[in-house]
Amino acid sequence: MLSILIFQIQCNGSLFLHSAKDSDAVALFCTNEYPSLSLSPVGLIRGDLGESPVCIEFAGHFDEGALLTIVRIECRRNLNLGNAS
Repeated sequence: MLSILIFQIQCNGSLFLHSAKDSDAVALFCTNEYPSLSLSPVGLIRGDLGESPVCIEFAGHFDEGALLTIVRIECRRNLNLGNAS
């Protein structure tokens, strides 16, 4: 199953995303460089149980803040243990 999440985000600085390799969550932070470097957590974005992010991207030309799109896919592990007969 495929799901697409779209968020409009307001931040007075820049936005920073982090997604660990085997994690189902995306961490979102707001960053500022002036007067000193700061990193403030905005939120943790998770999909349904068993979904993992496969594509994360900010829209290139969006004048009303930041527009974030996350494409998630359900990850199922099928084990073929052979025929037990």
